[in-house]
Amino acid sequence: MEYTGKLLTTNEKLEKTEKYLLSEKNEKWIIKGLQFLPGPGFCDGHLLGCLGSCLVYTGFAKRFKSVNKGRKKRNNLFIRDRKQFNKILFKELMALSNRALKQNSKLAIRPNVFSSINWNLPENHIKPGKSLFDCFPNIAFYDYTEKPLSYILENQSKNYHLTASHKGNIKQSWEMLRNGISIAIVKSDYFNKNQLQYFGPSITKYHYNGDLNDLRPQDYRGSIVWLSEKQSKKALSY
Repeated sequence: MEYTGKLLTTNEKLEKTEKYLLSEKNEKWIIKGLQFLPGPGFCDGHLLGCLGSCLVYTGFAKRFKSVNKGRKKRNNLFIRDRKQFNKILFKELMALSNRALKQNSKLAIRPNVFSSINWNLPENHIKPGKSLFDCFPNIAFYDYTEKPLSYILENQSKNYHLTASHKGNIKQSWEMLRNGISIAIVKSDYFNKNQLQYFGPSITKYHYNGDLNDLRPQDYRGSIVWLSEKQSKKALSY
């Protein structure tokens, strides 16, 4: 069956970032993301126990039921017809690259908005022997990840930036920072009460407000990205 719809779309956070970069930095960016419905084969949420609270069920998706239907369609295409998936993805990336060039804008893509697919694996290449990042060296790709340090060091590249998600393991996050990997921390009530004191200015001098700007490739290495706890009505930082 021929796929209809877009693979690369926007969301509230990406739109907010585009507006912030234009108004505060006078930078024109086009930022899109590949949004799957999380689950086995797409993320580790079923193993980590976080599917029930996943942000995929908030923001646009909570107000418009068609959003997650579209994400499910992408899942099905990725699983059932990878050849067509790759063809469409390549075509959309080419179109966005040309649009950015015409508009004198820069282009950034989040290939794993709600997923944790390893796009460097041969089975996930969009061209024979070439990953997303190989095919489009001028695009700034970036993701947040719950994967360990070894995964990040192995898979990040010049045009693929990975930010580690802090999940309560203080020593693990310190190790990330020591290796130049930035970490994203949600300032939950629990974190503020029990762990905030371990991530002061002496840990790193680079701190960013991730609620204002999601474009992580602009960050200094080994920085901390602060995110507010999500509200059910507005998921602006993820």
